[in-house]
Amino acid sequence: MVIDNPGIREIAFWEVDKGIEAAFPEIEKLALGCRFTNCSHTQEPGCRVLGAVDEGEISRDRLENYRKMKRELEYLSHRQHKSADRVEKERWKGVALKVKAMKKRR
Repeated sequence: MVIDNPGIREIAFWEVDKGIEAAFPEIEKLALGCRFTNCSHTQEPGCRVLGAVDEGEISRDRLENYRKMKRELEYLSHRQHKSADRVEKERWKGVALKVKAMKKRR
């Protein structure tokens, strides 16, 4: 379903590893045939996705959209991980402040 709503400029994934398979099923299926499991589909030898682009099975624009979405998901993953690190840092900051206050009382 597509909703045209003034003011909305982008659609983004909220959860990492969800939705890319539904949005790009043909690329995900082809990626299973790549020579390397960590293939980025840019220049690796034996890349089945690049072979499909050369053969005309999928368009280069479609592959670029896939790459862009993967980059956005990596950014989201990094941001979520960073948030967890920030929570831990704040927790230890509170502990450090309590220790400092205890030392001042002596």
